[in-house]
Amino acid sequence: MGRFVVCLSLCALAVGCTFSRQVEEPDRPVAEADQTKRDDVSGMENLAKTDPVAFLERVVEKYDREVRSYRCTLDKQERVKGKLLEREVIDCSFREKPFSVRMDWKEGGGRAARSLYVEGENKGNLLVLPKGKLAVLGVWEKSLDDKEVKESSRYPVKEFGIQVGTKRTLRSWKAAKERGELKVEYTGVKKLKELNDRPCWELKRTGYEAEDEGGVAETESTFYFDVESWLQIGSYLTGEGGKLVGRYFFRDLELNVDFPDDTFTKAGLKKK
Repeated sequence: MGRFVVCLSLCALAVGCTFSRQVEEPDRPVAEADQTKRDDVSGMENLAKTDPVAFLERVVEKYDREVRSYRCTLDKQERVKGKLLEREVIDCSFREKPFSVRMDWKEGGGRAARSLYVEGENKGNLLVLPKGKLAVLGVWEKSLDDKEVKESSRYPVKEFGIQVGTKRTLRSWKAAKERGELKVEYTGVKKLKELNDRPCWELKRTGYEAEDEGGVAETESTFYFDVESWLQIGSYLTGEGGKLVGRYFFRDLELNVDFPDDTFTKAGLKKK
């Protein structure tokens, strides 16, 4: 922006006078220099070691600047209302505006083959295409308060996504830090098969107890942040005795996808 303003000023002066062809290069704008520092990977790793809350804030900021949509494979398993659900592997399509989530199940999912939620559309309902023979019944409209919907996941579909998950983590860590109770350890760069061996910063939180709606007190959580994109692409949450609360891995991530026009429509949901 600084260079743009300088150029405009020089052009205005050129109307009534002659100026030297040698124009001194202006200092790099403060905002640009600050941005370069923020995007420094080594700086991020240092924050992971020394100030995990500031690290998460940078992750959130980078997502807000750079991500508008993505496609990925979500590999997850959760405990809901005390019951450990089956593992699910889902092809997910997501866009920020309007907030839209489409899920195509490859494994798990109960009676659902595909689902769709678009903020402000379909009367606020979740659209579900059932599996197998039930598909002849067409697309179901389900309220987000529907019993079957609420029992299928720890979080409602309106809270889906990488950024939402990171902000949830950030809120929790900030609150714990203000109480003087935050214990987070940076444990280095790790490669997990669940994330196709992508290098990730691993941060582990311990020494707390967060009661989950499923009735299991979460006492330890490990998070994985992609070194290249900084995104939180993995998390593993456990309770007393190592009991699984939830595991979430976002792999095969494609950022800023231009989806076909019918991807987030009822008609498109019926297509394979």
